[in-house]
Amino acid sequence: MHLFCLGYLILKTDYVPRVLGVLLVVASAGYFIDSFASVVSAGYADNQALFMPFVAVPALIAEYSLAFWLLIKGGKGERRLRPENARLRNGTESGIG
Repeated sequence: MHLFCLGYLILKTDYVPRVLGVLLVVASAGYFIDSFASVVSAGYADNQALFMPFVAVPALIAEYSLAFWLLIKGGKGERRLRPENARLRNGTESGIG
């Protein structure tokens, strides 16, 4: 559920690449299908290896891609200063007070 929400939010923003959002939504669908199959299917334990590629591959690609993007690009955006901090930085106020 958290991957779907995160993927949806990433799709709505312009800061993070949309492909990461799509990958996270696909991974959440894989988790959902696997969970649903384990509840509904009586012989799920026998066929668990059949479901694993549909769950593990998209999840690994999506989650590692997001982690690498956050490590490389995530914190390097333009910093936004609050108005009171911007005045101090520009030297219009002494900051003593």
